[in-house]
Amino acid sequence: MVNKSRVSKLYNLYFQEPIQKGDVPAIVGRLKKHLSHRIKKTPIALIVEICNLCNYTCETCPTKRDLITRPKVLMKFEDYKKIIDNSKDIIDRVSLYWTNEPLTHKDIGKFIRYAKKNKLITYISTNTSLLTEKVARDLLEAELDVITVCMDGMSRESYREFRGADDFEIVKSNIINLTRLKRELNARTTVRLQFILNKYNQDEVDSVISFAEKHGVDELALKTFGLPGYFYGEEGRQRLIKKFLPTKKGIDKRFNEEDYSLIKKDPTKCDGPTSGVSVTVEGDIALCCYDFTAKHIYGNLIRHKLRDILASQGAKKILAGGENMQYEICQNCQYVGQ
Repeated sequence: MVNKSRVSKLYNLYFQEPIQKGDVPAIVGRLKKHLSHRIKKTPIALIVEICNLCNYTCETCPTKRDLITRPKVLMKFEDYKKIIDNSKDIIDRVSLYWTNEPLTHKDIGKFIRYAKKNKLITYISTNTSLLTEKVARDLLEAELDVITVCMDGMSRESYREFRGADDFEIVKSNIINLTRLKRELNARTTVRLQFILNKYNQDEVDSVISFAEKHGVDELALKTFGLPGYFYGEEGRQRLIKKFLPTKKGIDKRFNEEDYSLIKKDPTKCDGPTSGVSVTVEGDIALCCYDFTAKHIYGNLIRHKLRDILASQGAKKILAGGENMQYEICQNCQYVGQ
């Protein structure tokens, strides 16, 4: 497993590929977008809910808890193309996941290829259970930039407790096959292994580090347990935090162990609404990635260009409210200040 400096990571992700290909327009375009993001605060990231389906029933996720009441559908490719076309002059990266398991969409390789054709950096995050060799090959050949493979346990028991599925050996095998295929194809995709620390796997850190190093994972992300608590009510939120919050000393925590309140490092401002654009399967732009139910919508990216949407007074008002944390969903947001 390679430990890279932040500068090296940024270079490899944003500029290595266009420099190697001699793609000057891509280099210039990315520089302009980053300058606009820094100076004018234009969004830089796009999250597209290419479907809102998932094959898992994780206890801490609202998707399969029937808390997201929007119709469960797959995004049509023509709608996706319009979303990309209407935003590509502003954003430089697209994440093809949000409330979903992205591999439930059989055309995901086609979606990645269209984003890459438009010089966008592509990401997915997957529970990895559906990452068969055929799917992995398709993603690598589509030149996906970053894939986050989630394996939140290094034993059958710890994995099952957190994920609610008895797929530990399948997930483990799929990750091993992915890294092998990457080497065989000499693919440049960054394989990022995510391990969410919780009460059931907190003693397995050494094991996951050894696994990542043995199988050539590019990055290992040890994340502490979080919860989109707005959706569960206070009683349900506290029950889940009590069940999954790590107890081991030395592990960072997002919640206080005494009263389960959220630990906020900067509770007055949030840059989530202004740094990214979260798009539902219907094309609606929600306030931020925490607005799973799309309660605060400020435009539709299938019907309108992002630049025009951002210039509207309605969008400015909603985004300002989010930045200043004026909405109910902001109160238990696990991302603020993290």
